[in-house]
Amino acid sequence: MLLHLPHEPSSAHPFCGYYFTYPSPDHHLGLVSTISHAPPQLHWIYVDAQSHAVAHGARKDTLGHVIGPWGWTDDDALLTLNGSAAGFVAKRHADDGWRVYWDPGHELRDKGDEVRPVWLRRNPLLGIESKYVRDGQRAGS
Repeated sequence: MLLHLPHEPSSAHPFCGYYFTYPSPDHHLGLVSTISHAPPQLHWIYVDAQSHAVAHGARKDTLGHVIGPWGWTDDDALLTLNGSAAGFVAKRHADDGWRVYWDPGHELRDKGDEVRPVWLRRNPLLGIESKYVRDGQRAGS
């Protein structure tokens, strides 16, 4: 997953994510995103187990990797993974700018690469909030 910075041009498809139950015995709250407009397609968002890169792919591509649970902070402002908004970083790549990684153990930061902590802010589509849902459960359930 690439970061789009206002001062850097990008032709990448913008992230447009939705929470769905991931089809597994744990029924984690998963995250999907559109990956194209024509034709419209969804991919699962996951963290690669070896590189820690936040990536996307078909369900078969997610097997053996970190698939969730995804969620959001109590104030509905930030994306979370495994209950925490901390741990996401941006790492510079010479070929295509900044990529998003999940680094809760600080492994990437300790290697000396150009890495910066980031917070992944939730921006609901069309201003529609989802406050009535929390970690895949409706309020009052």
